[in-house]
Amino acid sequence: MSVAVFVVPILILAVLALGVLVYYICYKAAINRKLRAEESGAHVPMASMESVMKLVAVIGVVVIYCSLNSKIMNLQSELQNTTNRLHDEIWKLRYALEEMQQAAKKEASVINTVFYDFGEIDAREHTVEMKFRVVPNKYSAETEMSLNYRGQTIMFTNNGDGSFTGSAVFPIFDEVYEDGLFCITEGGVTKTERWEDTVWGALKDSCLPDFCIEESSFRYERGWGKKKDTVTVKGDIYIMSGEETASSFQNLKLLVKKGNTIIEEISVQSGSLKLERTYSVEQGEKLEFWLTGEDKYGYVHERNLSGWRLDGAASGASYEVEAIESDRITVPDGTEP
Repeated sequence: MSVAVFVVPILILAVLALGVLVYYICYKAAINRKLRAEESGAHVPMASMESVMKLVAVIGVVVIYCSLNSKIMNLQSELQNTTNRLHDEIWKLRYALEEMQQAAKKEASVINTVFYDFGEIDAREHTVEMKFRVVPNKYSAETEMSLNYRGQTIMFTNNGDGSFTGSAVFPIFDEVYEDGLFCITEGGVTKTERWEDTVWGALKDSCLPDFCIEESSFRYERGWGKKKDTVTVKGDIYIMSGEETASSFQNLKLLVKKGNTIIEEISVQSGSLKLERTYSVEQGEKLEFWLTGEDKYGYVHERNLSGWRLDGAASGASYEVEAIESDRITVPDGTEP
């Protein structure tokens, strides 16, 4: 228990005792004054000892209440600490259980680790070579392994050092959502196992560079005109520098569009741009701001950063800001692969 549980009541009792002592001394002095006054024939009213006892009782109740309240608060604090410790122990047990389950799963698994990387990209055929290196838990010189993945069967070569390697060429824009399946044959017995970290979706998301935008903000200020309204756009774009980001793109630009028409192209130098432009807009017209650049394979990447539409029939009509998350990849002639 906390030291305060004992110290607080003792201090209160000490103050109470001191108060009673002082009150008693004053009371005795008052009695003496009363006796002297009565000897002189005067009448002096005097509080009875009963009042003192009532005061002592009230103070005693207050002391007991403070002591009990302090004990209750201390017990609540201890209960909270105990609850926190129990939660910590439960999380530790859960973590240990998960580790044991993972270890048991890995022990029972045929496959230990799977490594893969991407080779050359064929921008004409829109394909990429995917290279694998697989390490099984158990193997021998007679072990054979293959992988069924994205509609192909990849036969692996036993390297004699406990690893198997193989490769295949896949389309990079095909959306595939199915698990890969390993087949391991040894001594005439074939076992299969699901590839735990199968790459799903389109391979372009893994093998092509991407816009890594650190910050993108657009602010709009509307102006009022007799025939047309205006909008002043202030924007900041920062693309993280690095081997696979801003430096991976050529001809990096911000395209300003009205509908499907490009009304301005602004060069983005060194992966950053500070924008402040004013455009005229009519009712129902929409402005769009697209970041675009060409990667080393010749693919043109586009990302919609923001949009602004003026709605209504009167000059006092409202407007809305549209932030559209949209990515598109095309070949240089503008067609989608």
